[in-house]
Amino acid sequence: MKKCLTVIFLLTFSFFNAQKGKCEDFISVLNSGCRYLNEGKLELAQIKFAHALNIKSKDSKANFYMGKCLLMQRRFALALEFFEKAYDLGLKTNETILSLIYIYDCLGDTQNAKKFETIAKSIN
Repeated sequence: MKKCLTVIFLLTFSFFNAQKGKCEDFISVLNSGCRYLNEGKLELAQIKFAHALNIKSKDSKANFYMGKCLLMQRRFALALEFFEKAYDLGLKTNETILSLIYIYDCLGDTQNAKKFETIAKSIN
């Protein structure tokens, strides 16, 4: 019985350490991407954000920063997907909403641009 409890403890400990490693790795990768983004190294930033999204695909900030990186490259349609996902995941900040308005305007989608303008006005 004692051996069984020891094995269970070791397996549980190993699992939580593995999860902790993923979290630290995710944060490190996301921070590296942000650093590259601030330095204007957009291709490197995009690689880091893609890696972060491979670790945590449903992280609103990782989706936001990937969208921002693609927007800076003027890749509007692709950037839109990431900003929409960030918004849907709960990142309803002014910067997210203004980015969505800008992209919809650039793509000629005035209906969605106006929808988010209304949302922006209700927040402020």
